[in-house]
Formats: sequence, structure tokens, C-alpha cells
Amino acid sequence: MIKKILKYAIGALTVFFFLAAVLILILGIQAYRNNEPLKIFGYTYSVVPTESMEPEIMPGDFIIAKEVDFTTIAIGDDVIYYSETKNIFIVHRVINISEEGSLTMKGINNPVQDEEVVTIDNYIGKVVKHGSFLNLGHIVINKRFALFAIILVIFAILFITEMVKIVKIIKERDQLRLETEYQKKLTAEIQKERERIAAEIKEEIDKEI
Repeated sequence: MIKKILKYAIGALTVFFFLAAVLILILGIQAYRNNEPLKIFGYTYSVVPTESMEPEIMPGDFIIAKEVDFTTIAIGDDVIYYSETKNIFIVHRVINISEEGSLTMKGINNPVQDEEVVTIDNYIGKVVKHGSFLNLGHIVINKRFALFAIILVIFAILFITEMVKIVKIIKERDQLRLETEYQKKLTAEIQKERERIAAEIKEEIDKEI
């Protein structure tokens, strides 16, 4: 009984994670096509393609940014913002904050500050974590759709495998139920036949007496 419950629980979790992965992939592809950052639960995930933040953030590094309150951003924070002039998302460091609250940005490795300032309108999020993560960022940059396809195929295989297991469990349960019902029916018929034979024997004995 416990094994069956565990199998159903594992199957349900597999289906959940598969659907979640598919949703993330769809949102990621849609964000990529629309030139928008992928946002999940207030967090933005991206990959740094240039050397502007070397040596702290290297090209190909994954970055995780959180959409914190714009007024809490301080000098020294790394921020993702949308550049309207370049039509791209940029990750640079805050080097100054004006009286009006706009942020002056600069890449660590760049000789000059950014031409655009960051306001609440083009602000995306504050970088909370970054790293190479086994150099996967370069794969994402160069072969993003191929990576999406591979992940999708992997999850599809896992999903199909778990579905086959679930179907097998259901068939085994139905087979067991049929066998149990047949056994009960056979037992009832045998008991009925025994009672008939016993009644006939008793009747013959009564006649002889």
C-alpha cells in the first residue's frame, strides 16, 4: 500500500515539475522573442554577453536579479535596466544617485559612464547572485533554442516514462481487483456447492433412517 502511494506521489510530482518546466520554457522563449527578461516570482534570469562588468561578472555568467523597491537601490549595486537607445538589457553598476532619484550607471570595465540614466521606468531589478554555473551561460548564449529543445525532450521522456508506470500500476490494480472478485465468486460457488452436497447427503441419511 505504501509503495503504491509513493509511486503515485512520485508520478504526480514528475507531472508537476514537467508542466512547470514546460511553462518556464514557453515563458523563456516568449521573453526571448519579445526581447524581454524572463521573470518568475519577482526574479529575473539572464546571461551576461559582454565584458563590461569584468572582472567581477564575466561574459557567459548567469545573473539572478530581484525586482526590489527602486528607492532602496544604493551606490555600488549592480542593476539590470533597459536601454531605449540600444534596445537591449544592460547590467551595470550604480556610481551615483541624483537628487531626483535617477541612477548613473557604469560598467566596471568601461572607461566612461553610461549615457542613459536609470529611472523607475526602465529599471528591471537588482542583481542578487551571479556565476558561471559550469559554463552553461555560453551554451545558452550560443545555442539557446537548442538548449530549450534538449531540456524539453528530456522532460518529455521523463513524463512519458512516468505515465507508462502509472498506466501499468492502474492495470495491475484493475487486474488484481478482477482476480479478487473472481476468487470471491469462485469461493462463494464452491461454498454453495458444498452446502448443496451436504444437504443431499443429509437428505439421503434421513431417508435411510
